[in-house]
Amino acid sequence: MGKLITVWSPLHGQCKTTATLIAMALQKGNEGHRVIITHIQPRFSAMEDYLGHGDHDHTGLLNDTGLNNLVYNSMARPLAEKDIKAAAININEYVSFIPALGQGQLDEEKDMLISRLIVKDLPQYYEYVFVDLGTETGESAFGKARPLIKEITKHANTNFVVLPQNRWLWKEHSEIPNAKYIITGYDEDSAFSTFRFRFSVGKPASAVPICAEYADALGNGKASEFFERNKAILSAPLANDKKDNIKKFIKSVSEVLK
Repeated sequence: MGKLITVWSPLHGQCKTTATLIAMALQKGNEGHRVIITHIQPRFSAMEDYLGHGDHDHTGLLNDTGLNNLVYNSMARPLAEKDIKAAAININEYVSFIPALGQGQLDEEKDMLISRLIVKDLPQYYEYVFVDLGTETGESAFGKARPLIKEITKHANTNFVVLPQNRWLWKEHSEIPNAKYIITGYDEDSAFSTFRFRFSVGKPASAVPICAEYADALGNGKASEFFERNKAILSAPLANDKKDNIKKFIKSVSEVLK
């Protein structure tokens, strides 16, 4: 069975949760692992755009691909690997993506089917399953999160809680099992430190620094190309230019997953 990795944030639209998950997944792909990515946000996620597949409406492409397709197939029969491959989009040689736009407000029955798909079916065929749990708009506490989110985190190997660098927004989410904390948008010149986070929250945290080049790639739907272009950067010497920032970013992403 593969590893199930989730990413969740208590702050909607602020912590770069989706961007962080995509970076971790693409880095695992760069390391030669079979990876699949999806999200369970019922309304909107930037994931489709970041991966270069945001130029469709809710009725075309997603009738034949995505979570909707897999959910309806699973009502009729147990899912096979060919079903998952048919519903997924290949991002590169190692990484695939299951879109989830257009699923609308999910009911309890569909949530149960999605939970089974993510927890049991996908890990059978992929080494890493990355799921963006997103946030519920207006609900910052994990205790108020959607039941589907709680069910998936209960079975995940690792649940990453993504927080901003602003220490006034830090909260301890002790209800989340197997939790690890990531501080995004990390600025080495600020007064922030992971030590201060440990002191305030009582748990260790990893820091993912700012990377303008990665942000530009996301905005252009070229996240995969960014990681492919910088595949060998971790073994390259420091050059005192923008590639140093890229190297620090990719190295931090890689270390978060160890």
